Amino acid sequence: MTTLKEIAKRANVSVMTVSRVVKNSGYVNAETRKLIEAVIKELDYRPNEIARSLHRSSTNNILLVVPDIENPFFAEMIKGTTTVLRQHGYQSIFADSDGEIDNEKEIAERALSRIVDGVILYCPRAESAYFDFLSARVPLLVVDRRITSHAVDHIYIDNKPSAEAAVDYLIANGHRDIGLIGGPQNVLANLRRKSGYLASLKAHGIPVNDQFMFFCGFEFEDGVSAFEYFSQMEHPPTAYFATNDLMALGFIQQAHEKGLAIPGDVSVVGFDNIAMSRLISPALTTVDNPRHDMGALAAFRMLKKLDATIEVPQFSLTNRMVIRGSVRNIT
Repeated sequence: MTTLKEIAKRANVSVMTVSRVVKNSGYVNAETRKLIEAVIKELDYRPNEIARSLHRSSTNNILLVVPDIENPFFAEMIKGTTTVLRQHGYQSIFADSDGEIDNEKEIAERALSRIVDGVILYCPRAESAYFDFLSARVPLLVVDRRITSHAVDHIYIDNKPSAEAAVDYLIANGHRDIGLIGGPQNVLANLRRKSGYLASLKAHGIPVNDQFMFFCGFEFEDGVSAFEYFSQMEHPPTAYFATNDLMALGFIQQAHEKGLAIPGDVSVVGFDNIAMSRLISPALTTVDNPRHDMGALAAFRMLKKLDATIEVPQFSLTNRMVIRGSVRNIT
């Protein structure tokens, strides 16, 4: 890599003079500036942005940590974040923790070496006390996780009411044997959606059948596994609530493979309203989660931490039911 010293030697000037031209600061006469610029072009010099950022104690980089970069839910959320950050001159560094707490911590703590100006954690799995530790050392924002500590800034939508509404919709269509296809039990969003499922059953006087609850990951393949689990029952549920769309899609795909019709033989409701949910046939009834706006708000809130003059716009972060064709009325 070409250095300022090499440019100075080639142009027969001081390193300080070269630095002034590179930084466009301080006086350099026009003839000397022209000579230095020619040498810079000849040697294909590129400023070392890392070194410069360390010198000014700012990198203009924000670390974004997600549990699964391939999940469309997080992809759309990150899109909202990166668009806003880019508009304000910040770059994003992505990291996938693979849903593992140790990975999440290791990645986040790299920020303590000042390679980034701030950290945004999406649906993190670590214990709450860890966020207190991290936020005391680096600008931190937690997205899609409820945090009780006032010291940790977070963005959170309680998914329980909308999950309850989704199951209410199945019950309104005559279903009483309703299966739950749930994600990891250590993820708050999944637990709140499970709570909504249970609350709806209780409100309608429907006994809880533990055999009708299947817990797995959040992937398409987990929906396939859920179908295999329920298909072994002598009297399986007539409808299912999946706590995310990917699992619902995996379940539906496997149902098609086994010759079952959706919603003729079985009804399904998902959660998140990812793009793929409207592309299958029939399109999936689901709960829309405003993840793009959550991501955009996360960016503005982080920018506000770094620059008090930044104005944070108002966002309406509410879930809503999206009725499509995957539920049959059996009344």
